[in-house]
Amino acid sequence: MIQRTTVAWKRRGAHHAQIHLPPLTGEEALLLCNLLDRAIVALWRTHGDAMADLLACIDPHAAMPSDPGDAPLPAGATDEDIF
Repeated sequence: MIQRTTVAWKRRGAHHAQIHLPPLTGEEALLLCNLLDRAIVALWRTHGDAMADLLACIDPHAAMPSDPGDAPLPAGATDEDIF
């Protein structure tokens, strides 16, 4: 008996966020990681209280104080040193 199956791209599943990147050099990958880390720090600095309140409503254990905004910057770096 032949069963009909759908093709992989037509299957419906839970969507999740993805970022499609071109191949990166080691230097470019490190730069991107630093940029994303600083963006996360800036988001927590600006909206941290509201995000913590929302996390506490959704999952109290997820709202534990592990604020990425407290992460130290590399030696000699400032917020303006994105690149």
